[in-house]
Amino acid sequence: MKMYDCPKFNICSAPLCPLNKNSLKNGEWYPNDEICHKVSERKNKRWIKIQRRIQKKTNGNPDIGEFNFAMLERIKAVGSKIHGLGDIRKPPLLRTWLQNHPPIDTKSMTVIKRHWEAGKRLAEYRVKSNV
Repeated sequence: MKMYDCPKFNICSAPLCPLNKNSLKNGEWYPNDEICHKVSERKNKRWIKIQRRIQKKTNGNPDIGEFNFAMLERIKAVGSKIHGLGDIRKPPLLRTWLQNHPPIDTKSMTVIKRHWEAGKRLAEYRVKSNV
């Protein structure tokens, strides 16, 4: 599928588009920027979920810095103290950030997913028991 085949193509201004390889290679995203709205892409792309979590935790505050695709793919968890970079175009800063955040392996992703699902079940149980 090409970028212009997306039903949101004319109204979307997301700087990182899963259908545009160039935006994933060179794009920069701030927490106050738009995020992909295409449902089929959003479901399967972990980095889009990470963007949403960053926006939620930081209230869309752009002062925490910018992120690129490589950074978003390496973030394991999003907390209130998350931060990006002031300027991604400075290779030493980006290189240091990437060294401090190693790639996520599939085994650790399975563990993270299990913990997330357990937390979700616990929250649902708490809601049901308080009814």
